[in-house]
Amino acid sequence: MDPYTEGDKIFRKIAQAFGIDEIDDINLADTFFKMLLAETQGAVIIDFLDAGNWDSFCGYNIDKDKELLYLYWYGCEENNNKLDSQTAVIPLHGLLLRFHSIGILNEETKNPLFLLRGYTMSEKEIRKILSQHGDEYYNFKFNYFSERVLRMVEDANQKFLCLNTPLYSVVILPKSLNTSAQWSKFFLYNVNLSLCKRKLEQIREFLASIHHKDIDLIYEKSSTIRRTLENVLKIESCFREIEYKKSYSQQLLGDLTSALKNYHDEPVKSTFGKMAEWANELSHDTGLPVTKTKAVELCNLVADYTEQVVQLINSDASEDDANI
Repeated sequence: MDPYTEGDKIFRKIAQAFGIDEIDDINLADTFFKMLLAETQGAVIIDFLDAGNWDSFCGYNIDKDKELLYLYWYGCEENNNKLDSQTAVIPLHGLLLRFHSIGILNEETKNPLFLLRGYTMSEKEIRKILSQHGDEYYNFKFNYFSERVLRMVEDANQKFLCLNTPLYSVVILPKSLNTSAQWSKFFLYNVNLSLCKRKLEQIREFLASIHHKDIDLIYEKSSTIRRTLENVLKIESCFREIEYKKSYSQQLLGDLTSALKNYHDEPVKSTFGKMAEWANELSHDTGLPVTKTKAVELCNLVADYTEQVVQLINSDASEDDANI
């Protein structure tokens, strides 16, 4: 099949071959990329959360021990699509992430799509991975979800986009799908927010099913509400391109609400304060009463705020790009 005219059929074939909606095993991920490369010869579209994009990929490499994925835009064509990023002495442009999962969207969209997600990586961790075999090494924060690294290996200029948050920040699409990088940007934001909304709905249903005296369960689910709130705040921070001195994993509730409150009116600022107060009260040993009612109210507040972020992001999309 021609990946330029029948890419959607190739993607459907790959999706059906795996028969699951998520790949979270590094060995299965290796099988996935091997099949994707063989079936498409790299003729795919790779779009990012900031509307950046690649028009193809030439190969990949996986460090299974460290669960690292290297994906290459160009630089490996003359090496039969295989190379070791630590020893290659050629110009290349690639992507690095600590592998979390590949999302397979096969039934929920008109065309099958693949999503890529990593774990957070600190600047120190990235440097340790990429500086070992470089003669020169430069890095800079590129945006909220990634860091750029430039290194020289002998005379070869090598560039890496290092994804350092656990957000779905990459979507892989067939060449036959007529969309823009802007569409992909809004699609990815909505995917990440949908996961948060689904989590909150599950918590709401669980809280409705337990006894009001099950304090440990209320604490447990309140902590999950807090983490979900932090996730939504980070997604809004990413969309607003807010820069933090702290890394993703070090950004706590107070840091996030303090940075974002200036973008909102008084009612939302007041909600931020209430959510932070209740989240602390229900997830720490404060000595205050822990009630199911307050946990449900906190869940509802976070769900309402999440919907506001959805509306904020989609209001910035054009009519075509919002058709997700």
